[in-house]
Amino acid sequence: MTAKQIRESRNINKKSDLTRDYLTEPELKIVDEAETIVTALTALGFKQDYIKYQLEVKYGKLLDGGNDKVLLNK
Repeated sequence: MTAKQIRESRNINKKSDLTRDYLTEPELKIVDEAETIVTALTALGFKQDYIKYQLEVKYGKLLDGGNDKVLLNK
């Protein structure tokens, strides 16, 4: 789910409100982990497309123009 989708689904009116404040504990853990991965891969010199791909693989989603497509990870 994108930040925009979270704001809409949880009736967060102001874009300036921190979306993190509305996340559950498990959701916050995923965000923190993803941020750590992005930081590490950026520090290693990987480009945005590669980082995005790695996150999609890790979290089982392919983002296609803002539409989430869930893959079955078995």
